[in-house]
Amino acid sequence: KTTLGLQIANTFVNRNEHVSYWTTEQGLQGDLSVRQLALGTGTKRSIFKQGWEGLPEEIKARIHAAQHRWKTYFHFLDCRRSQRTVTGIEDLFIPIDAMRERGIENGILILDWWGRLKARLLMQQSFMSDSRSRIATSDWIGNLIDEAKVRTTRLLVLHQLSGEAAKKGTGAKPSTHDAQEDRNLNNMFEFGFAMSKLDSDSRCRINGDKARSLAPSEGWLQLMGDECKFVTLDAATMDVGDNDNARVF
Repeated sequence: KTTLGLQIANTFVNRNEHVSYWTTEQGLQGDLSVRQLALGTGTKRSIFKQGWEGLPEEIKARIHAAQHRWKTYFHFLDCRRSQRTVTGIEDLFIPIDAMRERGIENGILILDWWGRLKARLLMQQSFMSDSRSRIATSDWIGNLIDEAKVRTTRLLVLHQLSGEAAKKGTGAKPSTHDAQEDRNLNNMFEFGFAMSKLDSDSRCRINGDKARSLAPSEGWLQLMGDECKFVTLDAATMDVGDNDNARVF
């Protein structure tokens, strides 16, 4: 999820468009920042193990440029359980509203991962029946979508499948219609996709039957781990915008 989310964010950052990235997974330091620099510089992350002094000057210049782009266009909100800055959906949009007051329009909102945040804000550790949980989840997602629409921004929610689609084993073709949770999620968002687990060759299936693209939206992806990105192995594509410049793969 996070690798794909950062790859999409990098697409927008490289086009000088602002990205708001909400995470329940990890802080901005450490591995996440290394992945940002690998994507932003087009280099392998293993090169950073050499230390700053061991890097060629050309790489150092690219790092400085990438750091400037990410600092300018990437807006990070830590929504982890250890943080108390987010107690409701409206809190998510406070930084975005502050940007808009300064005349800055947000290109895309990326939420990684929505399930943990929903559990914290919605369930609040109280018992809830399955049917009530589905209704509350639909309401929660609806409110999230409405708040994004009011601000005329794209919304991408990265979700870890927990239904049957997550249990089919490595390399399996995921289905967004074989579990109620996954079906509800796919049907509510303007565009969405599901990914299988990685197989032993670091490949996975992607199914984007609501992707904003006329091209085939189902196929194989290959994880290039040292480059912190996915590439297509067949005709599958995924767009997060209205033109070819917004293409991720």
